[in-house]
Amino acid sequence: MRGWMIAAAVLAVLAVLLLCPVRVTVRLEAGQWDWRVRYLLFSWRPQPEEQPSGEKPGRPKKKKKKAAPPAPGKTQREKLREYYGYYRAAKPYLGRLASRLRRFFCRQVQVDHFWLRLRTSGENAAESAIRAGRANRLCYSLYAFASSLFTLRQVRFSILPDPLLADDELLLEGEASVRPLAVLGLAASLGGLLIRFALALKGKSNKTKPQQRKGPHYEQTDLRTD
Repeated sequence: MRGWMIAAAVLAVLAVLLLCPVRVTVRLEAGQWDWRVRYLLFSWRPQPEEQPSGEKPGRPKKKKKKAAPPAPGKTQREKLREYYGYYRAAKPYLGRLASRLRRFFCRQVQVDHFWLRLRTSGENAAESAIRAGRANRLCYSLYAFASSLFTLRQVRFSILPDPLLADDELLLEGEASVRPLAVLGLAASLGGLLIRFALALKGKSNKTKPQQRKGPHYEQTDLRTD
């Protein structure tokens, strides 16, 4: 009975760990990126790198030895032929890779909210309005493409012209989440696909190897007589 209880507790803990989403928050303001990763009660934010105030005295530079001339290898045509052979072997698997990537991972990524605020500048009001229109068209085209891959919850764009600005102002905020179970499913699916591809390459290389011709078989007879 205790064994079943321990097994059930372990399975419950694994289910909680695999089903709780990992959240990533991203913010871009004044050309500086700030992002944070959260999982359950843990949170991690990268610290900005500190720039050194002064140069430290370094060691004296060693003289570099002249490298030996490279050994003659394959020609460019042979390399291209080899790469093309790899591409032909991998072509049937590329479609499967894209479908599995979309099914097991992309659709599991949820964009909880995304907000983009852009103020376009220009020499005059007309140029600023034209740049704002191009930015709107680009953003909504990317939105249509992203909605076919990911699960989008709240997405807002605020793109307006402002000819009084000296430079463009951009503010971007977003938060996405994905469950570790989706990552494990993607890894298992891609692992199986890579194994199939490796086996296909191995079988193809074995077929292309020249087979040794065997000579005629002569039966040995015993010529000795009693």
